[in-house]
Amino acid sequence: MANIEAFTDVSTFSAQKSANIEEDEGTFVNSGSILLAEDNLINQKVVSAILNKAGYPVTIVEDGKAAVEQYISAPDDYDLILMDIHMPKLDGLAATREIRKWETDRFSCGVGPETVRRRVCIIAITAGDVLGENGSYSRAGMDDLLYKPVRRDALVSMIERWMGRQRQEEKSAQNESKVI
Repeated sequence: MANIEAFTDVSTFSAQKSANIEEDEGTFVNSGSILLAEDNLINQKVVSAILNKAGYPVTIVEDGKAAVEQYISAPDDYDLILMDIHMPKLDGLAATREIRKWETDRFSCGVGPETVRRRVCIIAITAGDVLGENGSYSRAGMDDLLYKPVRRDALVSMIERWMGRQRQEEKSAQNESKVI
């Protein structure tokens, strides 16, 4: 296997999203499962092997359209989506916008048994240029950014950081709903 590295020096993007997380319209789900939207077979194998070894169950889809369909069909099954940006049928930005619209529509209408609005964490995975594109990732509704080639420690660290935030926010939301 080739040397795998991630470039996660995207502190501006992450800091911006961290600052806005309390403004976001919901809490994150927390089952530990990850949806990987990636069209490249080698990247699928590398990322899923890293995640499986770290103990995270992974579902793989090959394009943005399939990612939207998979998530919408079972939203409570996923804590986090790793979304490649450049994919066939529907790119990662468009897929993220569709997921965010669906979440907004679903919870603004009161559809579903949930009493707390949920929002899945979406992390962009790209080999693109952070300086030119990271604003569009954030505007599309992505929560963080990871660069290809993916390095194990960077990927696992980012996922654990977001899973920790999810657990904290979920506990906070539960405590707020108990206050009378």
